[in-house]
Amino acid sequence: MDGIKHVGPQFYGDDYSSIDPFQSLETLKFENMKEWEEWSSFGDGGVEGFPCLRELSTFRCPKLTRFSHRFSSLEKLRIELCEELAAFSRLPSPENLESEDFPHLRVLKLVRCPKLSKLPNYLPSLEGVWIDDCEKLAVLPKLVKLLNLDLLGSNVEILGTMVDLRSLTFLQINQISTLKIFPEGFMQQSAKLEELKIVNCGDLVALSNQQLGLAHLASLRRLTISGCPKLVALPDEVNKMPPRLESLDIKDCHNLEKLPDELFKLESLSELRVEGCQKLESFPDMGLPSKLKRLVIQNCGAMKAIQDGNLRNNTSLEF
Repeated sequence: MDGIKHVGPQFYGDDYSSIDPFQSLETLKFENMKEWEEWSSFGDGGVEGFPCLRELSTFRCPKLTRFSHRFSSLEKLRIELCEELAAFSRLPSPENLESEDFPHLRVLKLVRCPKLSKLPNYLPSLEGVWIDDCEKLAVLPKLVKLLNLDLLGSNVEILGTMVDLRSLTFLQINQISTLKIFPEGFMQQSAKLEELKIVNCGDLVALSNQQLGLAHLASLRRLTISGCPKLVALPDEVNKMPPRLESLDIKDCHNLEKLPDELFKLESLSELRVEGCQKLESFPDMGLPSKLKRLVIQNCGAMKAIQDGNLRNNTSLEF
């Protein structure tokens, strides 16, 4: 199918103007269509097409610029390696600015679509989003049901548009090299966040410059920070740390010099892992959290031996 440039009426059949084509189709995949440029919609005759389609995938279609259908039943959409794709929904009309092209879409995966600059405004059912290497995509729409968000190699500006993510429980930020500090108000938008992963953000110097630091992350249980060589320290005061934090994993933060002075006050912390932090010399003088059960220290060349005083608060540590 390398020679196909246009998908239109011939694809739908002779009677598509009066009958919904592909009435029973649930899964549709387009792969390795090197010359495909356009996917035409059905027009304005009230014919929808693909009324039962649940999963749609386009993979390695480098010349595809746009497709503009309404998928009333679509639940999963995957678009990968479509380098010319600029949009994948119809432009909303003046009468309907919130075009309901994807009313039931739950999962969206976008990989290496460098010209994609905008998502549909109205994605009321979206629960999971994976965005990888889509450098022009700088805005997220309102996603009130979103649970999981993975941002890999994304535009740093996208973080400043993350508003009203009231349901978000998992967030991974990976390879956003220009991220130095999280935008103002970012933490307040994530009150239900349970797991946060910050990975390979080479310019990150601090998690927050706000007075409350990470305290707004009231539901956060697991925090992972890995591959952030410019990060020097975490917030010192316990009232600037997530109050319900259970697991803290810090890896390959080569300039990290200290752990929070009030680490021992994190009453819910049960697991602490520190690996590849070459400048970290010791634990805070006030010791470790009393409920800490698991402690892992690896490849921290400057780390001094743990003193008995560091363990005076702890009654649960399992060696």
